[in-house]
Amino acid sequence: MAQWFDLEVNGRTITHAAWSRDTPELADLVIFSWQPGTLDRWLEEDEEVSGHPRDPHKRVEALLSSRHIIVSLGEVVLADSSKPVLLFETGLPTRYYLPREDVNFDALSPASNQSLCPYKGVAEQYWDVAHPSVVANAAWSYSQPFPAVGRIKDMVAFYNELVDIEIDAIAQARPVSVFSSRANRPGS
Repeated sequence: MAQWFDLEVNGRTITHAAWSRDTPELADLVIFSWQPGTLDRWLEEDEEVSGHPRDPHKRVEALLSSRHIIVSLGEVVLADSSKPVLLFETGLPTRYYLPREDVNFDALSPASNQSLCPYKGVAEQYWDVAHPSVVANAAWSYSQPFPAVGRIKDMVAFYNELVDIEIDAIAQARPVSVFSSRANRPGS
């Protein structure tokens, strides 16, 4: 570290709120703490940022579709829908958000997990796949997603990495992503 900075706002001093590095490639930059409790909140323009700063080179889009999506595990159909919302997020497999009426909740059991995504919001409902074998936190839903992905509100998505997905009668290979490792999935 080259130098620590205190932040003074409205007569309040926050010690070590920022610092500069002594490396040439970062010499002209000031780094602000993301440590919880250091700063009151982070804003991107006039919107509060949750979880961690959003990457300006990453996009998340939610698009309506009429593709026929079947989600299963073994012989058990977990969901069957022709009204999905496809969520595209840079660097991750497409996620298929499905209407609740198209999800087989008899094959799922509620989980106590929650997670926070700075692009989508708080996923406050998770489900384990209960049959034919237990797969923890395999599905989730957002009741209050951020406006940019509002179309996924109350819909259910599954980790493509953990279940079998068929799109328009064509079986999809399970993708490999950061979430293929249990340690990287929320609730692990």
